[in-house]
Amino acid sequence: MYANGNSIKYYDATGECPLCYWVVVAAIDGFEYWVYRQAVITGALYISSRGLNAFYYASRYGIQSYRALRTQIAGTGLHAHHLIEKRFANILGVNPKEMSSIVLTRAEHQVFTNAWRIEIPYRSTTTKEEIFEAARRVYANYPEILEALGL
Repeated sequence: MYANGNSIKYYDATGECPLCYWVVVAAIDGFEYWVYRQAVITGALYISSRGLNAFYYASRYGIQSYRALRTQIAGTGLHAHHLIEKRFANILGVNPKEMSSIVLTRAEHQVFTNAWRIEIPYRSTTTKEEIFEAARRVYANYPEILEALGL
């Protein structure tokens, strides 16, 4: 059991492989966040629910520019999440305030921040294509996001 009261549950991912397990690492706002056991080795991150409907606020606000969302959620405690981290804005040649974003809770936002850190660590040099490949992995379970990013 974690200090925050969450417990680890193991599930057989395929029903066939006793060594393939999914680990529930947190339950937040009714959604379970899962990490494949191999994530320790590969850095892969999976979230059980798919699409924007997996996130209450993201489905309510949709995908908009960071600037628009920040205005709409001011004072709510919610977070506007850049779909592609703002640290890559210069490489992509875009204004960070105009980058596509969604509204998340603090905990949901941290999950994606951690996934991006695993994919492209801070202080790494990277290319546009590497950023797009990382986005495909981070949002593999979110076709709406990939479509909005043109990926």
